[in-house]
Amino acid sequence: TLSEFHDGGVFYNNLSFENIVLNTVEGADIATFIDLSKSGFIDMRPNADKEYTDMLRSTDLKMMGHVLRAIFHGEDPNFEQCQKEESAHKNIVHDNDTWNSHH
Repeated sequence: TLSEFHDGGVFYNNLSFENIVLNTVEGADIATFIDLSKSGFIDMRPNADKEYTDMLRSTDLKMMGHVLRAIFHGEDPNFEQCQKEESAHKNIVHDNDTWNSHH
């Protein structure tokens, strides 16, 4: 699901246990993301700032890693800290001018 978002030019930006619903459809487990209120678009144009778009994707992937670790190991001691750190970057994620003024 996350790769489909990224391939479609969307970053999720709010990955947590509360925002993932797992269902079984015809014997296959399907993940659905809910609460898209903090998601945004990745600039897919050839001249897009690659560092910025990679940062958007990596934020989603990092949070997915924490969610998966917690699922398979029962708890991820770094999950809440990671959420706080990623929240600190929300101004950058939501304001491209802020990002560009710092890089």
